Amino acid sequence: MLFHDLRRSGVRDMVNAGVPQSVAIAISGHRTTSMFNRYAIVSPDDRRAALGRTQEHRAAMKTERKVSEFSAEGAGR
Repeated sequence: MLFHDLRRSGVRDMVNAGVPQSVAIAISGHRTTSMFNRYAIVSPDDRRAALGRTQEHRAAMKTERKVSEFSAEGAGR
């Protein structure tokens, strides 16, 4: 294993754990976002999981939607 292999694993673990990017950059020692992004590898499983979370979020938004009903009787007031 090389140092950069460990660094890549650390970056990936921090991203997957939800650590804010600015904090992960400070911990990993990257000087720029573009260098950090080279280490933040996205796998096909990551993309599938993100799409699943997005679908769950959208489904929850539909059930939590709060809409007031409009009454024609109260429209002239």
